[in-house]
Amino acid sequence: MAREYRVGQDPRRTAQVLGDRVGGRQVDKIVVKVHATAPFTAGKMAPKTPLECKFSLPFCIAMGLRGYRGVASDFNDDILKDQAVQAIVPTVELRPIADQPNHECYLDVWLADGEHLQAETKVVLGHPANPMSEADLRAKFTGLVRPVFGADRCDELYETLAGFDKPGALKRVMDLTAGA
Repeated sequence: MAREYRVGQDPRRTAQVLGDRVGGRQVDKIVVKVHATAPFTAGKMAPKTPLECKFSLPFCIAMGLRGYRGVASDFNDDILKDQAVQAIVPTVELRPIADQPNHECYLDVWLADGEHLQAETKVVLGHPANPMSEADLRAKFTGLVRPVFGADRCDELYETLAGFDKPGALKRVMDLTAGA
């Protein structure tokens, strides 16, 4: 008989909730209940480039189960080639549910040792009903901007944008982003 571990609603990515429980163990099967359009918009089953990985729910789920955060900087060639992630991707079955809202996700993971894990997200992070926190916004901004502008300019740009209503902010943003 399979052991079950159930996680209730979590505002973070559903697979990441189970990442610590899965660890490095072998995954036998994953069933993901998603909105009916998800397989068309993010159903790439065998992504070949970091960009394709962003549009692959199976790859994103595998990343989460292996402990990656799924931020912009995680979509790179090294993680694309990570065998621990690649081993999970083909075990993922996307099961579209016609009347399921597009902001919900239900995940069932069966491990080789017989353990059955479940997690669900009722409202994804970033949805108006579950907005990102200031820390989440800053982390996302930093992950996207720091590689382009460097740490100091990134931090100054964030602070300037946070106080955009102050006199001179637009000019300072233009100065900081010139020549990018």
